Amino acid sequence: RGPPPAHMAAEEPQPVPYENRELRPPVALEATVVRGYARGGSQLGCPTANMDVTELGDVVNQLEKGIYAGWARLHGATYMTVVSCGNNPYYGNEQRSIEAHLLHEFPEDFYDSRLGLRLCVYLRNEANFSSLDALVAAIAEDIRRARALLATVGTEWAQPEGWGPGEAAAAAAPAAEGPGAGAAGEEAA
Repeated sequence: RGPPPAHMAAEEPQPVPYENRELRPPVALEATVVRGYARGGSQLGCPTANMDVTELGDVVNQLEKGIYAGWARLHGATYMTVVSCGNNPYYGNEQRSIEAHLLHEFPEDFYDSRLGLRLCVYLRNEANFSSLDALVAAIAEDIRRARALLATVGTEWAQPEGWGPGEAAAAAAPAAEGPGAGAAGEEAA
């Protein structure tokens, strides 16, 4: 049979290389949750909480583009999270964003709430994908890897004592804008 023609080989999804590089100390971020493009939940099955990048200052452009695993602090509780930092090349975004998918089901949205993050592991580079299905598969693998790694890495951030006073600990009331699962709404991952 022989190898497929070159144009067909280019269509095959390439595996995403993972680094799983532990960050010591972890990268600490805190900002207000704002609305994004509303794609994460509806298109990707992965709702995310977009951080207000204007509150984060230069760190937005200094942080290496990619996918991170870590811990999120919201309304005084701590959750595992997968975070995308970059331009979301599949969608061609021009501005960088920092979007967290909290690994928890939430009964409602939490726009305008303070969200604290501790990025403990750099999982992989930001990548473009040939199809939406390939992107969704990569996100599922990101989540699987994050859960496994966070069982042993950065566990000190899973405890409330690991967070300083005021770090996303204030019980700000979530916005009552309808049900939300896993994040502030349906943003892009």
